[in-house]
Amino acid sequence: MIKIGILKNKIETKLINYFLRNVPSYYYERSAKKIDISTDIPVFSSLAKSVISEGRTYLREDRLYTLFQCISRLPSNAVAIEIGVFRGGGSKFMAHLLQERGAGMLYVCDTFSGHADVDSSIDGEHRVNDNFSGVLVEDVKDYLKQYGNVRFIVGDIVKTSQQIQDKEINLIHLDMDVYPPTKFALEYFWPRIPVGGMIVGDDYGTSSCKGIKKAVDDFVAKTRDCFSIHLITGQVVIVKTGA
Repeated sequence: MIKIGILKNKIETKLINYFLRNVPSYYYERSAKKIDISTDIPVFSSLAKSVISEGRTYLREDRLYTLFQCISRLPSNAVAIEIGVFRGGGSKFMAHLLQERGAGMLYVCDTFSGHADVDSSIDGEHRVNDNFSGVLVEDVKDYLKQYGNVRFIVGDIVKTSQQIQDKEINLIHLDMDVYPPTKFALEYFWPRIPVGGMIVGDDYGTSSCKGIKKAVDDFVAKTRDCFSIHLITGQVVIVKTGA
């Protein structure tokens, strides 16, 4: 019995050591005392679960919660843009929250035929008209048809951006994975973002999307009226300060 007990302790020790080495501490340290966003924030939790269950977004509760917090701070007549839509799950999440807050408008922007442009020196295995190319725009439109506050902008954002005529853009969600359109969107839309407005960049901390980090870092380095925060979700939030 003693030998069995010693063996059990050794196995448990090895498992604990493996866990500590391979799982980031923010997933377990004092986790019992943390707020569970999947259940403890009803206005967010039910919507996030519903969107995720429909299988139309790669965003999970942690990244959706970032968008939830940003939208919760917007005025009731806010204008938001999502560039990089995939099958529309993230767009539905944003449109629903904006609609609940009042007259918020959401522009849904995508080529719906894959990347229009990539920088092969930065963007790794991403290819033009390859990644995310199997999405039908009519399918996404049908999925979002219940939201009267959604407007579709179809095509390369470099060529279609002028279709967005609003003077102020309060929130932009950039989820394009590659450098050229991300760089363009940051520079083009920034002058129309008011003080306190935000840009959320997805995949900033993802090794397969190095172009996102370069585009954001270069932009922040040369832009005086902003600061950025890299979140443990892998996202980055850029806030306009006006200073």
